[in-house]
Amino acid sequence: MKKNAIFIGALAGGALLAGGYFFFSSSVSKENYTELSVSNMPAEQINPKSVSTQAIKETQSGKHISKERSVQPSTVMSEQEILNEAPIETSPYDRANATVDNLRLLLAEAESSEKQGEIQSILQSLLENAEQDASALSSIIDNYRLDPNSEMGTHLQSVLAEIKDPEVEAAAIDLVKSGGLENQIAGLDLLAQLNIPSESTYNLTRDILAANDNPEVLMSALNAMPVIPLPAQDAQEAMQQLSTLARSSADSGVRSASIFKIGQWAKDEHDLSPVVGILQKSNDPDDRISAIMAIQESNVVSDQLRYTLAQLMSNKKELWEVRRMAAESLTRFKMSSKEYAAYQTFLKEQGDIAEGN
Repeated sequence: MKKNAIFIGALAGGALLAGGYFFFSSSVSKENYTELSVSNMPAEQINPKSVSTQAIKETQSGKHISKERSVQPSTVMSEQEILNEAPIETSPYDRANATVDNLRLLLAEAESSEKQGEIQSILQSLLENAEQDASALSSIIDNYRLDPNSEMGTHLQSVLAEIKDPEVEAAAIDLVKSGGLENQIAGLDLLAQLNIPSESTYNLTRDILAANDNPEVLMSALNAMPVIPLPAQDAQEAMQQLSTLARSSADSGVRSASIFKIGQWAKDEHDLSPVVGILQKSNDPDDRISAIMAIQESNVVSDQLRYTLAQLMSNKKELWEVRRMAAESLTRFKMSSKEYAAYQTFLKEQGDIAEGN
């Protein structure tokens, strides 16, 4: 009986000890548990993926492992899980590249309104990144250079055109000089969209106008040519070059673009005289309409020009578009009483036509 009591007592004591150990283990913090478990773990059982080599050496030498190098007591992440969990640091250049890759994938898909919205969102993201970081801008330029004439190139060009940055202008000029008709036109079109009034762009376009006879290249160069301050002699040479193209080019588009450029460059009646001459003498309707549009958009004011415009407005045999723009151009002049009366008469005629009378 006594032996049984002793045996039962031993069992109870063992249970209390086990319960106490369980309570103690449960109340130990994660850090303490880790330190205890690792510090008492044989070196060959330590997971090298979870503990650094230095930590293992310190454990084997009897040193305590710090909390920063602690091991998770329950699960150990696989290498792939670690890669998925850890944030990957990328440069703005690489992030811009990844965004361009997303755009490339979208462009390869079928057309849809949803896709167009995603494309616009990506283009906006590229623009914002390029405006904030020079390396992101460099990434867009590098991708644009790969194929400026593709659909991708067209989209990237639209982004670059919004950034009035010397690096973009330099890239466009390099493209023009790189050789190849399509690249030359693409570079000139980007310069036209940038519209940066720089001497380097002016010199480039001036040289192209002097040495080229391809209508597409000439039109692109004319559109890209900036209007910049020049010494009188240089400005006169530029006007002569434009006047020659406006009068004698075999291509109507080149003539029209030259006429518009003269209107932009003109500082006085003498500068604008080639355009007025075309308006008075040319029988080509397109040339004449281009000429009156150039006059309308110019800032030149002179008595002779006012008289010419009043005559055109009042001539019922004249093209209606020429008459209408001549009347609109007259509003920037101080008209005489007779001219003003003719202007009012034209307005009434215009109103009657609009009403079907």
